[in-house]
Amino acid sequence: MDVHKKIIAELDVLIDTDEAERAALITILAFYKDRIFIEGKDANGRITRSYTKKYLKTRAKNNRGSGDKKVFSLTRQLENDLTLLADSLSFGCNNPYNYQKTQWLQAMEGVEIFDNLTKEELDTLFLVFDFETKKRLK
Repeated sequence: MDVHKKIIAELDVLIDTDEAERAALITILAFYKDRIFIEGKDANGRITRSYTKKYLKTRAKNNRGSGDKKVFSLTRQLENDLTLLADSLSFGCNNPYNYQKTQWLQAMEGVEIFDNLTKEELDTLFLVFDFETKKRLK
């Protein structure tokens, strides 16, 4: 009977995977933000288009660098708002206007940037989830 109780306890841990999912998503969030706001890449890992010369002047006035690679960050408001949402196990913006901004940026670029993870991000997500789940079974 003790063996059955142990199996049931282990199954309970597997059924309630929120903590493992949350740990994996928090880990991925750092990679996700880096890809979008530092590397300027879309969800396929491709570099997005360049800024216009006119907009580069605006970026220079705001001390945001001189490179023309699009990194979707001028004031850092969007990148600071992009987080793991408290009420779900997903990334999102607490401010609805920033969410609208992500959708507008994707539509303007014609590629998925915010709505999907890259293959590398997904692989890391699964590795961390697997590690966290196994850790809880010990």
